[in-house]
Amino acid sequence: MKNAINYFYNLFPDKIYKEKNHLYFFVDDTKICIYKYIRNILEINELVKISNELFKNNIPISTFIVNKENNFYFTFEEENYVLLKINNYQLGNVDIYDIDSFNNLLISKNNDSLNNLSYNFLWSQTIDNIEERLKDFNKEYLLLQDYINYYIGLGENAIIYYNNIMLENPNTKIDYRLSHRRISPKMNIEEFYNPINFIFDIEIRDLSLFVQNQVLNNEFDFDEFEKFLNSKNYNRFLIEIFYARLLYPVYYFDKVLLVINDLAEEKVLDYYHNKAESYEIFLFEMYNLLNSKYNIPSVEWITRME
Repeated sequence: MKNAINYFYNLFPDKIYKEKNHLYFFVDDTKICIYKYIRNILEINELVKISNELFKNNIPISTFIVNKENNFYFTFEEENYVLLKINNYQLGNVDIYDIDSFNNLLISKNNDSLNNLSYNFLWSQTIDNIEERLKDFNKEYLLLQDYINYYIGLGENAIIYYNNIMLENPNTKIDYRLSHRRISPKMNIEEFYNPINFIFDIEIRDLSLFVQNQVLNNEFDFDEFEKFLNSKNYNRFLIEIFYARLLYPVYYFDKVLLVINDLAEEKVLDYYHNKAESYEIFLFEMYNLLNSKYNIPSVEWITRME
């Protein structure tokens, strides 16, 4: 990797360090991170444009470094990589208010490559992909095969809920705001401002992912969330989409795909199996909270828990 950095960027770091899922080095006092770029290469110019625009407006987003070939990525051992200049050195993790501020930084014009597709399409595609892969298994991944129908059922509930929302709100204008592909309470500021994680989506995308992970990490506080909710002016449509996203078990399917692609051990799924009952209770309590304020549609098996 050192030789690649030397060749493509004319940078000569003394040492390259490893941190989580990336490498980094210093040039003088500036931290430079090396990330594997697994997204569509056609999206990179839009990510560069967004990060530069935000940085010029004093938002400390990490910015892409151009190489000597005038590209924002390079290929090393058949994988694409990018170099990001780190412009924010704050410590600590993000909170719900950081997310809210971030989502209001940019609204998409609905014509760029980073707009997310409809949830019903993406969610159905993920489930179909997993079911197709499982057809090839016999005695492999028996733990996964024991539990997968439960999570597919949750996913299909979320798709039905989402479809009903869209049928009842055919003319609702949707703003696509700057968001993250994935976000969690463990995310630090540097990760939060990493543009290779950016996407445009419905305003509550980040909020739903953040809350979902808080619940699974035993960090969610209903009183704090209600306080935040009271400070916002969400409409019923957004809250319904928020609840649909809480129903959809993206946390589980992400891990399943890692397992069946031999990138994680099957035992990582046990954590979520052990959380299933408490997460159902959360869905019941969250429904009651949201319904009391926004009169959202119910999910029969959840409201029956009463």
